[in-house]
Amino acid sequence: MVSPVERVDLPVRSSDLSDPQDFLLGDEQRMEVLEIDWGAIQIDDRWEEEGEQETASESVMYDRLGLLAEDERETTERQETVRQSDEFNDELPCTDCIPQERVFECNRSNPVMKIGSLYKDMKEFRLAIRQYAINNEFELGIESSSPFRYRAYCKGGDCPWRINARLQNVGSPTVVVTVIVDKHTCTSSGRRKTTTPTSSWVASLAMPFLTKKPHMGAKELQNTLQEQHNCTISYDTVWKGLTSAVNDVFPNAEKRECFRHLMQNYVKHFTGSEHMYPAARAYRNTIFEHHFSKARDILGVKQWIDEWHPLLWYRCGFNTAIKCDYITNNIAEKEKDRRQIGWYNPSHSHQFVEG
Repeated sequence: MVSPVERVDLPVRSSDLSDPQDFLLGDEQRMEVLEIDWGAIQIDDRWEEEGEQETASESVMYDRLGLLAEDERETTERQETVRQSDEFNDELPCTDCIPQERVFECNRSNPVMKIGSLYKDMKEFRLAIRQYAINNEFELGIESSSPFRYRAYCKGGDCPWRINARLQNVGSPTVVVTVIVDKHTCTSSGRRKTTTPTSSWVASLAMPFLTKKPHMGAKELQNTLQEQHNCTISYDTVWKGLTSAVNDVFPNAEKRECFRHLMQNYVKHFTGSEHMYPAARAYRNTIFEHHFSKARDILGVKQWIDEWHPLLWYRCGFNTAIKCDYITNNIAEKEKDRRQIGWYNPSHSHQFVEG
């Protein structure tokens, strides 16, 4: 039988040595060279007996290293600590009642106005008195309003109704009604356009609607409030109130507005639209300022935009982390059109924005 490996000795010539020091070894030195008989090699098949060896996944390795059991043990200990803490706190006596403490109970949808009525602060009182006027269908007039006192009357001709309120004590935010002449000789203001509904009043009532229906628009909110409270509210008042309510419901969201709708309102009052479009489309602040400064110099433009369009409508002001540089709401409009024309398929819809 031929051995799979035979040893062969070959002479080494001095001319084949790459290292000069090897020359000193002489021509008599021999180098061993291994010659392999490839045909005599046999393959060991012991791996086939053990079966196919698969690479373990991360979760399996995590379990084999004992880390999963350690996590479960820590979770169990933490839950036990919380349970013992709750049992201990349940045994402690807790008394929330403070002797002679004033409790404010105000029905925002139907507030009561009489001498001695208390409200926790002036902001709460202002909202309550407007709701009271709307419920009783008269137009509220403000004689004086400050952080310390409030005086109001009925605008209905010679109507004698009036009310006074002030801070109950110096340094306390509590407001108390001190005077009220609860008599009306005027006609009802129901379904008449009045100044009683304000943007603050709209914002306070819009909160529950936006919580349930975040995509409610100003027109829908206007119709809803007018129907519920039997009054007429201007669209501008509803828009301002809705904007304020959105800031309260979504405080961390970036607020943008459609540039196309902005320009539809802009061209009704001002010239210079040729400067507004490149300003809105600019990605760099320097380019935006170059174009917008020309429109801003037009009389009344800056004040109008600050008052009626305070949201972001220009690209250079957008948060780049959102990865959307649309200055119009075309995406939302197209989705709305698809629903309206009848071939919208909910199974093919995608969520464009994550809230």
